[in-house]
Amino acid sequence: MTANHFVTGGTGFVGSNLILELLAERGTAVYALTRRSSRQSAEDRLQSALRHAARAAGYDDALDHAIAERCHAVEGDVLSENCGVTTGGLPRPDQFWHVAASLRYEERYAAEIFRTNVEGTRNALALARSSGVDRHFNYVSTAYVSGCRMGLIREEISSGQTPNNPYEASKIQAEGLVQQSLDLRPRIFRPSIVIGHSITRRVSSGFSGLYGFIKRVLRLRQLLDRIQDGLASRAGLRVIADPNALLNIIPVDVVARQLVRIGRSGSRATVFHITNPTPPPAVEVSRVIFRELDLPQPVMVSDSAGMNWIEQKVEEGLGFYKSYFRGTRVFERTNSDWTLGVSVPEPGYRMDSATVAEYVRWYADVLRGTTDLLPAAEAAAA
Repeated sequence: MTANHFVTGGTGFVGSNLILELLAERGTAVYALTRRSSRQSAEDRLQSALRHAARAAGYDDALDHAIAERCHAVEGDVLSENCGVTTGGLPRPDQFWHVAASLRYEERYAAEIFRTNVEGTRNALALARSSGVDRHFNYVSTAYVSGCRMGLIREEISSGQTPNNPYEASKIQAEGLVQQSLDLRPRIFRPSIVIGHSITRRVSSGFSGLYGFIKRVLRLRQLLDRIQDGLASRAGLRVIADPNALLNIIPVDVVARQLVRIGRSGSRATVFHITNPTPPPAVEVSRVIFRELDLPQPVMVSDSAGMNWIEQKVEEGLGFYKSYFRGTRVFERTNSDWTLGVSVPEPGYRMDSATVAEYVRWYADVLRGTTDLLPAAEAAAA
């Protein structure tokens, strides 16, 4: 029996790994909404992205046949009405997966973020209806719709939370649209901070989240060294951090596997946290990052009292990433674990310092191939 899945965002990091996981079951066919580029057709762009994701995940060439034979690009764009797709020639999907999103968070991109994440979701819901999806509309959101809320974060639609940035605000609004679409039997999946493959440690695309923080730290180092040669290496900088904060990082293959398993289940729950139940302390992760970037260990403090101007500049430069280190969130996994029937923890959950160092080291090597990460404006200001 053939199972048909429709996926948006299939050329992205999570979306491509979701497709690889779907294709692991024989008989599964995937139709992926894909934009053409100036240099590639939609089909070529999708096939290239999936082959690259397969190599990053450690698959050999054998998977290329499944990608070529059972995954098909559907040219369109979530920014267009009905995603620019005429559904007449498409098979009716068993499940619809809406993964496409803007991962920007800066206030200056707010209009673009809301257009992609809110209006794009509205268009995806319209396409799912016109396609006659049989079972579920699966929306990949983020665990950080919790915004500024700390403590226990339940698997439920909540209101009144204060977002930290436009990205979180847009995902909260999009969840509202999905939750109201009861005719599509919606499910909302909330991954936390998604990192590389649990075996290879590699990332195929989309260096955001933890990788954005690593890159930001390296850029700050470059800035300090341009102010004065060797300045970044002389003494540990004071950084504001909650010593009890946990950094909920989870490998992309674990995320994809849990999405698919829950998607195929008979669960009647709506919200599922795809998170790490045993996350590492944020402070320990930051120490690993500083060590792997050959920087002195940061000195963790509770507030900005006594900070010098360099430390204040670092504080400003961390921007979006500061919220990861300023409080403790515990993501409930009752719906997820009950549906998955978890009895033995996922091997990929383990995030001791040695494991985290392997993820950081892989990306640090990628960054070292880039001679200058500092934008011209910042270099001029220095």
